[in-house]
Amino acid sequence: MKKIKKFIFLSVLCAFVASGNLFFSSAAVAAEDELPVAVIVAYKGEVYLYRDGSEKKIPVRGPEGIYLKDTIVTNPEAGVKILAKDDSIITLGADSALKVNAYDINEGLKQRVVLLRLTGGSLRAIVHRAFNKEGSIFKVETGTAVVTPKGTDFIMSSVGDNLEVAAIHGNVDVVGAGLSDGSEVKVAEGYITTVDHKGKITKPGRLGQAKLDSLFVMTKLPVTMPFELALQGCQACHLDMFKVVDNFAFKHSETEQCSMCHIKGALNAGERDKSIQVNYPSSDNILFIDTNPYSEYSAVVTVMDDTGLEAVSDKIEFVARDMKEEPGEDKEPVITGLKVSEVKRGVFLTTVLTWKTDEPALSMVEFGTKDGYEFSVKASGHYVTDHRVSVDRFKVGKKYNLRAVSEDVFGNVAVSEPIKVRINKPFMDEQDEGEMPDEIVLGNFNVIKVGGKIALRWSSDIRTMASIHLVEKAEEESDDRVALKDKHAPGLRNEMETGLASCQECHSGDEHMGVSHPLGSVDWDKVAVKFRGLPLGGGSEMMCSTCHESHGSNRGFMLRRSKEDLCSACHKKRKQF
Repeated sequence: MKKIKKFIFLSVLCAFVASGNLFFSSAAVAAEDELPVAVIVAYKGEVYLYRDGSEKKIPVRGPEGIYLKDTIVTNPEAGVKILAKDDSIITLGADSALKVNAYDINEGLKQRVVLLRLTGGSLRAIVHRAFNKEGSIFKVETGTAVVTPKGTDFIMSSVGDNLEVAAIHGNVDVVGAGLSDGSEVKVAEGYITTVDHKGKITKPGRLGQAKLDSLFVMTKLPVTMPFELALQGCQACHLDMFKVVDNFAFKHSETEQCSMCHIKGALNAGERDKSIQVNYPSSDNILFIDTNPYSEYSAVVTVMDDTGLEAVSDKIEFVARDMKEEPGEDKEPVITGLKVSEVKRGVFLTTVLTWKTDEPALSMVEFGTKDGYEFSVKASGHYVTDHRVSVDRFKVGKKYNLRAVSEDVFGNVAVSEPIKVRINKPFMDEQDEGEMPDEIVLGNFNVIKVGGKIALRWSSDIRTMASIHLVEKAEEESDDRVALKDKHAPGLRNEMETGLASCQECHSGDEHMGVSHPLGSVDWDKVAVKFRGLPLGGGSEMMCSTCHESHGSNRGFMLRRSKEDLCSACHKKRKQF
């Protein structure tokens, strides 16, 4: 799993000091030449600081510095998150009090001495960096125990007169204090122990999911500071998921680019530079993108064919809010050349239909066995002039009526003349390939605004795929807090977008889809039965994630179950197929 960047604390401290956001009021600072050992980076409810030797209660109102001998106190329903100088993250739950007795770091000798005292409530510590064992110590004391983590993540919680200690990641040593001074227990990862009011320690037991969830709730605090999201990325809130994925034999992405599948446009906070892959070949394209109206963008498109030829556009720059609306047209797209181009055998007999439009359009093919058109299959996820659809549901020997439906960016819809087809065996239509081109002639690459949304348009003299490099630069005049109010800006993708559309952005070639189960709408009454253990888009539509895990799996191809179990889950009578 990717490690969190070292020396986050120094970067954050410098950023806060430079911006004037770190509170260094005379009432709050311990000494003029003293630097804080930690910084409060998030809080909720009423949180207070007590400086060493002072009874004055200092209310926390922002990213406050924490010094040696300070005590942090949280009221009921409150909580606070602290970033320490060794880049450890400490979260206090409600009704908690923590005193910093020592926090010394020697970077040259790689030594750390940390002594904290918890006098009530709950604490979670995530200790990222490793130091030399010799000369280093990290301890949290209570009235009945001394806790020393040997890993990176642990939770302490007061329950009545007892103290619970849970090891989330790595091991924890617990030594009893008070009447039972000297007893010691090692708590392994995934286990929990209890220390009573006399310092007696119970034998560690397995940490159940329900208990773990309750501990997380007590010490959970949402990200409220922009830097935390920017530096930690998705781990700031979803560290538990990262740990689960880290244990899988097969992982979806080693680069942990969560935004590619989960974020609309994938230009969320902390990610300003993105490549958009368009694997659906067409000679004229329009692709809508999600943008921040307060930002300036630059874009470059690289088009390529399946032989490796490439052409690169000039860079274009634009600000979304400055774009003028494209004038609408009432002209329908013209559909030509609807035909069966190929029938191939994969998991199912697959029929490939192709047609063209005189302008970029979204398309689908509708088909049925009688006068009506009961079924439909969508083509590309963006607007193209070269349309291609694979249909997996034609039965051998049956006659089908089918037609193409295309809609341009202004909402004008065209319906082709219907054709009749009967599928008997695999074949491939003869293609007039002509001479292989020596170069690709790239047409215009520009940005347009339609219906208040921003889109990129590009063209080439042959059908090509594309890679778009999109860079966002926030305007100096804009208030970053506007964009950062939603850490998932410009928004999360829905279930179908995450479980199907995002998959097809990378896995759209015939080498993937030719061996794929039919996707989208399914005639459940005639073909199969819904199995509750598998996710379906909107409760009924087949997605890639119906059969494949999204993040990782211990099975090949990241299958949710064995191949046999997957098929039989919905197809109870498999001998019919």
